[in-house]
This record gives sequence, structure tokens and C-alpha cells, in this order.
Amino acid sequence: MGKTLARPKRSLAQTARFHRHVLYSFALMLSIMIAGAACLLVSVAVTHFFAEKANSFDLNREYVQAEVLRLSSRLTGMVGLYENTWRFNSQEGIPLARYAARLREHKGVTITGTDLTSTPFLLAATPAMIRDEASFNTLLHIVRRMSAAPAFDPTRDITVTGFIYSSDQSFVAAAPAGVPPFDETSARREGAEAFIRSLTTPAEAAIARDKLLCTPDLSWFSFFDSINHQWLAQIALPVFHDGVRVAALIARIPVDQFVKYFLRPDRPSTFFVLHANGVDALSAAPITQQDRDLLQLAQSQHEALSQITSDRKTIRVGLNFIIAQRVDGPNWLTIYVLGWRDLLAGALGSVAGAITVFIAALILLWRGVVYFDKRIAQPFERDALKLIEAEAFNRSVIDTAPVGIAVFDPLRGEIVQENAVVRRLLWGAAAESNAAFYREAIMERANMNAHAPAQLNQHSFLEIPWVIDHRTIHLGAALSNTRLDGRDVILLGLIDITEQKAAEAMLVRMQQATDKASREKSMFMAMIGHEIRTPLHGATGHLELLANSHLDDEQRQRIALVQRSFDTLLTLVNDLLETTRIEANALAINPQPAHVNHVVEHCAQLFSALAQEKGIAISCYTDPALDQALEADDHRLLQILQNLVSNAVKFTQHGSITLSSHLLREDNTYVWTRFDVADTGVGIPSALQALVFKPLTQADISVSRRYGGSGLGLFLCRGLAEAMGGTIALHSEPGYGSMFSIELPLRRLAPAQRPQPHPLNSLAVHLQGFNLRQAQMLSGRIANWGGVPRVLSHGMTESPDILVVNQSSPQQSAESGHHAPRLGTIMISTEGPLAPRRTGRVCMVSAYSSDALLAALLDLSQAGGNTSAAGATTDIPIVPRDILVAEDDPVSRTLLLHQLQALGLTRVRTAVDGQQALNMWLESPPDVLITDLGMPYLDGKGLLAEVRRHNPDAYVIAITAADTEEIQSHAEGAEFSAVLHKPVRLTELRGVLTSAQAPTTRQADTGRESLCTAETQLTELDILLGDAFRKNWKADREAVFAALISRDGDRARRRLHRLQGALLAIDLQKQAGECVALQELCISGNWDEAQTRFDALVADVSALIG
Repeated sequence: MGKTLARPKRSLAQTARFHRHVLYSFALMLSIMIAGAACLLVSVAVTHFFAEKANSFDLNREYVQAEVLRLSSRLTGMVGLYENTWRFNSQEGIPLARYAARLREHKGVTITGTDLTSTPFLLAATPAMIRDEASFNTLLHIVRRMSAAPAFDPTRDITVTGFIYSSDQSFVAAAPAGVPPFDETSARREGAEAFIRSLTTPAEAAIARDKLLCTPDLSWFSFFDSINHQWLAQIALPVFHDGVRVAALIARIPVDQFVKYFLRPDRPSTFFVLHANGVDALSAAPITQQDRDLLQLAQSQHEALSQITSDRKTIRVGLNFIIAQRVDGPNWLTIYVLGWRDLLAGALGSVAGAITVFIAALILLWRGVVYFDKRIAQPFERDALKLIEAEAFNRSVIDTAPVGIAVFDPLRGEIVQENAVVRRLLWGAAAESNAAFYREAIMERANMNAHAPAQLNQHSFLEIPWVIDHRTIHLGAALSNTRLDGRDVILLGLIDITEQKAAEAMLVRMQQATDKASREKSMFMAMIGHEIRTPLHGATGHLELLANSHLDDEQRQRIALVQRSFDTLLTLVNDLLETTRIEANALAINPQPAHVNHVVEHCAQLFSALAQEKGIAISCYTDPALDQALEADDHRLLQILQNLVSNAVKFTQHGSITLSSHLLREDNTYVWTRFDVADTGVGIPSALQALVFKPLTQADISVSRRYGGSGLGLFLCRGLAEAMGGTIALHSEPGYGSMFSIELPLRRLAPAQRPQPHPLNSLAVHLQGFNLRQAQMLSGRIANWGGVPRVLSHGMTESPDILVVNQSSPQQSAESGHHAPRLGTIMISTEGPLAPRRTGRVCMVSAYSSDALLAALLDLSQAGGNTSAAGATTDIPIVPRDILVAEDDPVSRTLLLHQLQALGLTRVRTAVDGQQALNMWLESPPDVLITDLGMPYLDGKGLLAEVRRHNPDAYVIAITAADTEEIQSHAEGAEFSAVLHKPVRLTELRGVLTSAQAPTTRQADTGRESLCTAETQLTELDILLGDAFRKNWKADREAVFAALISRDGDRARRRLHRLQGALLAIDLQKQAGECVALQELCISGNWDEAQTRFDALVADVSALIG
């Protein structure tokens, strides 16, 4: 039924289209005819324009030709008349003798008077001519007659210029006299004979060229006047008597005379007369630049112009035209140059009319066609289209879609429709192959929706790999069930996603390569940091021990300067490593229970001495509400504060620096805190504040020159703050200072881990000499400790238990004029000791330590008999304990042993590798285990794992030049109790050992005495280190030799690294650097050079150690 109805519908549609084609074809033919008519009109207009210009050219050219003929006739007639009246003219008397005498007297040159000529002539004659009276008389008669007969029309103000000369070129008479080149002075200076030759030679050449030596014909030729710098038209006319040429008349026509005589006054501005060569213009120069350009255009076509004959010819040059024709006689070239502007202006009216008629006709035609089409043809066509709309629409969608579209009948297994895109996507495969792909797509959809059969009839999108001619392509297929022609079919939309898949694979590879490069960069920076920290360990260890020896003040100052330089280098290394981690998103944050106020105080303690050297006051205000322990990475927080305070000290020349902590808000999980570092330094302009947080960038280039620095500190602060979940902000004004604020969310600890002790037990504590902010901070803190604080004021009569005085305040002392305290007085100052120092009933403490204040309060309360208060210490020494040191390098082992002895620790056992240390630990577990990481048999991380397996609470300290994150990430789930980075300072070593000891009561004086009595002289340590190196030197070098001979890269690098550390410990820097170079040679596999250089190193070291 559908097929039966489709035929008449299709036929009707074809008929309608045929009628439309006929209509539009007829309209198109009429349009072409109208366009042709318009082109014909334009052609006629252009032809008429050229005809007018050709007529104008002919008129002007004929005028030139007529004037040439008229002038030639007049000159020929004048000469002929003289020849015919020769006898009559010769009878006329002339002053021959007089002019002969004048010529002899004036070197053959003179000017005629009215007794000889009607107008003055310049006469020049050779002596031979003067002596030949007959010839001289004849020539003077000719001159006399010629001067009386005008050669041109005097009514047009045209006068003759030229000369008459004898046939033997011994006489010349030129007019007008006195005008170059016919001036008397120049002729005499040149000489009569030479002057005659200069005028007559070109004329003789022209007469000879035209064969006029024996004929009375006229000759035209051009001559360039070098004096006036112009071309002259010249006429040569011989004078005969009795068949013999006795003289020649030369008439010159300058440019101004040429224009007046030969050209029409109303000639076109682009009508020119050229020399016969087609280049040199005889007429006047053009006036306008456009005319000059057209003349130059014509002159550039001189080759084509030279071919012009007496027939008129038109030459086209682009959109410019040149009409040219010769002038008979002089053979001049007359040209009329027509530019495209002339053509446009001349034919514009006709062309515009033709175009207007053309457009109007087309508009009328097509309006009628469109009207007929819309009102008559389209209604019939719409009726036809309605009958076949469904099929036409479907086929249009399929054929014109930019994606592959196919209709497949799954029951019959046949392809109903598919467009060209499908065939291109499937590489023009056979229909059976395409059908197999459609069946595969339908099966994939069924498998994908097997768990949800209801979705089979819904739209599905699949990615299907398909192999064609041993090549795999990836196609995206969208499938949907529909009906067509009364049957169930599946509509498939296909796109080629092969390139997308390739791009995704490439992106994965690029990401992998980027990750690999980032890892390699991090490994490289870690290795560099390790290599730098290793020599710093030996150097700073020696310096610290040296500083504890007996030195004068100047030596201590120099040691302090060297230590500061090493600190700067170590800070820069740490900044570079942290920057690398931030850029690689590998920065590790290790939150643990910590007291953030202690971190702030510790930072103030670190920089107080440096600030005092510059005369800057450092104030530290910590919020008592933050005295509780919180979960925070105190190492990272200290790192941020150190960078900020370091910058504040650097950029502050006078004034003060303030560190403070604030509790912003809290809930059951988090405590939001803010840490401020404010200074009164130079400040930062608002336009540059965004730049300071970028790496390797400072606010001004002059900052680096004046203050130094790498530009990494603030970038690290921002990265660390963001890694901890916080933010950093800057408020600054140039000239007034800056304030950096860090806001961090810190997690609360479990309630069981947050005890609230009250050790002061309602002790009355009075505060004197503090400002409002200090008083609020101390009052809140003392109240938290269980005391009863009051700020001392005038009129108070009661006596406190303890009086706390700000020693930095003017006119404040222990004797305040009030009632004396019952237990004692505490003096607080920025220069005070970090551990309480007691003298009688007075304790001195630092303003930068709340723990020291608590210890002093407890000390005074205990001394006064307050048994409820816990005992306190004024200095916490390290209790002698059993310490096990695992270090394979004997020099580093000796240095660490003496550092422990300097701290008063003598019960120290040592092991040369990890396995020996493990055996010693199992035999007798020490209180503290200090281990290196890179040791033979069992390294430091393996030793940590074995120890923790037996005792999870063992206190294990790692000493290394590697990074903390790298150490912890490879510790197999266990973490070191503490990590000390080389170079290790006594204060750091003391700190971690203090943290390791169990809480016990100690006496301050005993601790200080143990430290002082444990100090050793540097000379003795150097001797011990040297002996240790000599003892192991043979074994070390043989081990390196064996590794180099066997070409074992890893073993050779390990041995050389160990030797490098030993050399640094005994201060052989150059030789240690050679060990680094040898390690690089081992990495590159240059074994021969490595062996040669190591032989030289052995000889050098052996000579130095004796």
C-alpha cells in the first residue's frame, strides 16, 4: 500500500520541480540576456570614449604635422628665394673690409651692427676665411639677407634662433647674439675655430645622414642643449649656388618656442611630442603629478613606441592606454596617454546608465519570478511535499547529518539505510561486514543492559573497537529502537573516536612522563640536599664544639658569623626542597599533639638575639586559650613563623616586631587560630603585594641587592599554610610596616588527652609594670594554672604570695613600695634566661617562655612550703642514660660520641652497622637508640622496623642528611621518634634527648655543672677524629678499590659517600669534593677515569694524614 501511494506522490513532486526549473531557467536566460545588453552598452560607451580620444589625438597630431609642413615650406622658400636672386643680392654693397678687420682684431669673433644685419649676429671666422674675400663676401651677403627675412610667424611672438655656416666649416653666424651658447666672451675663450666646430659638427652629421650634401632638401634632427639642459628641435637647410653648397642654415626651436608653434593651446594635458627614440620629450614638461606619472609610463614603453610607424596605434599598459603615431618629416612621435581615471570619468555616465537599467530590469524580472513562484508554483509544491514528507525528512536527516547514521532491521538482518559517513567510518567495507558491525553493537547493548532489561528500548551509547583490514578503530555508537515503513528497526548514530582514544592515551602517557619527571626532580633535590647537609654536619659540629671551648670574645664572634652563614645555607637548601615538594604536590603534613603557643615562643627565642643586635624589640603575645594541646604539625608551623620573622628582622631597621597567637572560634571538632607577625619595617606597596608570594620573586629588584634573600620564603609560607588547610594574608603600608596573618583550622584532641591541671592551687600572684596586652595574657595564663592574678595598682595594701615584675619597664624593681610578697619575686625580661635563674627570693626568667614562668612560680611556691604545688626545675639537664649509637662511618661516629659527651652523657655504646646494633639492642635495650640510615647489612629503616617489632614504644632517633618525609615514607609503617638533620647541633640533640627522658625531678645547678664539666677541647677532638680516620683509612680505600675494580656502581657510591663524610669531619673539604666527583663518574660508568682519579686522591690524602 505504501509503495503504491509513493509513486504518484513522487511523480507530483517531480512535476512541480520541473515547472520550477523551467521558470527559473527562463528567468536565468533573461537575466543573462539583460546582462549581455548591459555589457554591450558598456562596450559601446567605452568604444565611443576611445573614438573621441582618438579624434582628439588626430586633431592635435595633424596640427603638429601641418605646422611642420608650414615651417619647412617657409624655410625652403626663403632659401630658394635667395638662391634665385643670388645675382641681385650680390650687387648690394656691404662693409666687407670693416668686418674683416674687426674679426682679425677680436680673434675671429665679433658681433654685427645695423650696417650689416637687421638683428645682431655673432660672427666667427677662421683666418683663412677672412683672407678669402670672395667667399667671405658671399657669406656676409647670405647673413644680411637671412637676417631681414623672419622664419616664423611674428604674430605669435615666435622668433628664430640658429646659425649659418660655410660648407667648409670656417665661418659661422649665429643669432640671437649674446645669449648662450652664442655669447661673444665664450666664443673668444673657446677660440673661433673650435667654436665653429662645436656648432657645425652635429649639423654636418645630420646633413650627411640625410644625404643633403648635394641636394637642397630640408633635414630635421634633435639636439640636446647641455647649457639649458633641454632637447631642441633643429632644422638643417643647405644653401646652393651653381649646384655647389656654399652654406647651411640651422634653425633651432627651444621647448618654449616649440609649444607655441607646434602645439594647440587647447590640447589635452597628456598629449606629448617625443623624440624619434620615444623617450625624450620635445614639448613642455607636464604640470600635474598625474600627468608626469602618465608621461613616465609612456616613456617606459619606449621599445614598443620605437616600433610605431606613420599609422596610428594604441598600446595598453594595465588599465592605461597610449595612442601613438609618427609625424612625417621630423619623425617625431606624438602620443596621447589615457589613464584609468580618464576612462572612468569619460565612460562613467554611460556605464552608470547601463548598470542602472540592468539592475532595474533584473529586479523587475526576479520580483515577477518570485511572485509567480510563491503565489502559484509553491502551493502546488507544498501539496506534493506533504505526500512524501516523512520519507524525504528521514532521508534528509540521514544523508545530511555530520555523523554516521544507519537504520538496521535486526529481524531480517538487513541494512535499511545508511549515509556516506557510515561507509567512510567503516572504510567502505562490504554490506555484509557493516551488518556484522551492527549486530555486534546490538549484542554489546544487550550485554550492557542485561541487568536492566527495561532499558533495552531506551537510548544507549557504546564505545566499540572494530578491526578493519588489520587496523583497529574505535567507534562511538548511539542506538535507539524505532519504527520505519511498518517494521521495527534500530537507528544507529556513529562517530569516530579513534583520535579521541589516541589523545586520551597520549594524555595518560604525558601525565605519566610528568609524574616521572616530578619524581626524578624530587629525587634529585633530595640527593642534592643530602650531599649538602653531609658536609654541613661535620662543619657545624666542629664549630659548635669549638664554641664550647675556651675562646676569647673575637674568636667567638667569628665562630658566630660562620655559624650564621651555615644556617643561611641550610635554610636555603630546606627552602629549595620544600619548594620542590609544593610544586610536585608532595608536601607532607604530619599533625600530632602539639602546643602552638610553645611554637610561637620558640620562634621568638630563636630570633631574639639577632633582633637585639639590630636594636629591635621583639614582643611575643600568646593567647592563653591556646595553651591546650591541639593536633597540629608544629614543625611546619614553626617553619612558617621562622620565615616570616626572618623577613621581619631583615626588613626592619628600627622599631619592633610582634608575634602573637589568637583563638578565633571553635567547635567540637576544630579550633580556628590566627598567628600574626607584625613589624615596623619598610613595608610593601599595594601594587606589589601579590608578587611576594610567587617563587623566586621579591617586591623590588633593589630588595635582593640591599637585603639579600632567594625569594622563596613567602612562597613556602603560602604553600605550607594551604597544605595545612589554612590561608595567609598580608596587610602592609610603605613606611609603616607589614603584618602577615596565618589562619589555620586545628583539630581538637580527645578529652582524655587534654588534661586541665591547676598546679598553682589558688596562689595569689600580683603583676607589676606590664602593659594592658601583657597583663591580660599573663592574667589569663595564671588563672588557667589555678592562680589568682591581680594587676598591681596604687592603693593596694595586701601582700601577694608572688610578685611578677616586668623588668623591662622603667623604674620597676623587686622593691615596688608595696607590701613585700610572701614567697618571692619573679623578674621577667626579654634578656632573661629561658630556664629560671634563682637568687634568694628572686627568680629571673625570659619573657619568651611561659613554661619558664610556670617553673619559676612552682619553684618559689615549693620553696615557701606549698606542698600542693608540683616540683619545678630551673634547668632540665639530661639524666645520664644508656644510649646506643649505630653509625658505620668512624669519623661521624666519633663526632657524635663527643657531642653526647659534651651533653654529659657517658653511658654510650656504639655499633658499626645495623645488624650489630640490633644484636646489642636485643642483648640490653638502651633508653635511646641513635641510628644513621645508610649502613651495611641492615640500614636504619630496617633497624627501626626490627626494634619496633620487639618494642613499639622504643625511642629511636634518626640522624641523616635526607628529608623527613622521605625517611618516614620508607619506614615500613613505623615512624622514628625524632629525626635530626645533618648538621646536628648540640641544642637539637639535647632537645630530642630531653623529650625522650621520663619525667623526674632534677636540680638545675647539677644540670649546668654536668654540661660544663663535659665540654672538651677542640684540639683533643681533632686528634681523636684524626686517629679514627687513620685507623680506618686502609680499610676504606681498599673497599673503594675493590668496588671500582669490580665496577659495582652502588657499592662504589656507598663507599665513596662514607669516605666523603669522614673527610669532611677532619676538615678536608677539597678531598671530600673529589669524592663527590668520583661518585658522578661511577654513575656515568667512566670506570677508567674514576680509578685514575681515586689513585691521585689516595696519594693526596696519604700525604696529608702522614
